[in-house]
Amino acid sequence: MTSRIAFHPTVAIGIALACLFAMPASAATIDLSPVSTLFNEFMQSFVGLLASVIVGAAAWAAKKWFGLQVDAKQRESLHGAIVRGIGAALETLLKKMDGKTSIEIDNETVALVANYVIKLSPGAVKYFNLTPDALADLIRAKFGERLMMELDLTAQPSASA
Repeated sequence: MTSRIAFHPTVAIGIALACLFAMPASAATIDLSPVSTLFNEFMQSFVGLLASVIVGAAAWAAKKWFGLQVDAKQRESLHGAIVRGIGAALETLLKKMDGKTSIEIDNETVALVANYVIKLSPGAVKYFNLTPDALADLIRAKFGERLMMELDLTAQPSASA
């Protein structure tokens, strides 16, 4: 089915030529100041947005980096306090051994170390929101590590003799 209005390229070319010849020769200057103003406003907004993104990314990176440093310092403080508390508790336990062949890590010993840790490093305990049970678990785990290390140190000389 054909359309009633057919496209004739000659009509379009004729209209374009008529518009071209209808312009006076002196109308060669075109005022682009509105376009230039619009472009300048757009570029200012874009540069401002880009600067905001760069500053935001730098602030995020700095916060993450400093936050990690704070975590590491608090973690060092907490674990150092636990190790020192365990050392003090082991000294007390070793004095009480009196010929026994085993050491019993009871709740009283864990509580002694926990009190020592809380006194020595309260900021780290608060920073990590450690509950008494979580702190006790950390202490028991460190006790296990320390006792294994102590057993390795005492077992090595006897194995070589």
